[in-house]
Amino acid sequence: QSRLATVQRELDKALENYDVTLNDLVEVQENIVNEQIKLGKIKNEIIEVSDELLETQKQLLGADEKLQEQAVSLYINGVMSPTTALFIELDELSNFLVALGYASTVVDSAYAIVEQLNALENLASSQTEFLTQREDERVEIVSNLQNEEEKKNEISIEAEEYAEDIEEKKEAVE
Repeated sequence: QSRLATVQRELDKALENYDVTLNDLVEVQENIVNEQIKLGKIKNEIIEVSDELLETQKQLLGADEKLQEQAVSLYINGVMSPTTALFIELDELSNFLVALGYASTVVDSAYAIVEQLNALENLASSQTEFLTQREDERVEIVSNLQNEEEKKNEISIEAEEYAEDIEEKKEAVE
């Protein structure tokens, strides 16, 4: 009776261990699924922001070209400085003022382009930073997935050992 009770307790313990490992296995499996979902989301975000960054870089190039055109336009039209206006005869003054008005329009336009360039550069910078963070997260998730897969394998082996143990204990009880 005493030996039977001991073997029965060992069987109960083996069954309990087996249940625990099965629960662990389920938990690890859930972790793997959650990590894979996170990985998918991050990959989509990386693709999306990479496309946005490419678009931002195209806009930067366009704005840069516009700025160069404005500079060339100012240079080609040779707008005079206000000090030269002092030496202009009165009938030419209106022409000068028209040119000056044109120059201020070109300069305002150039300022607007410079502001756009700055905004685009800031956007590109934040997009690049975002991509770097997401890439770091992606690497971490892949690492987590590998760890979870290793755990899953270990737990599966452990569960098999407990199953064998249970069979032995059952035979002993019988």
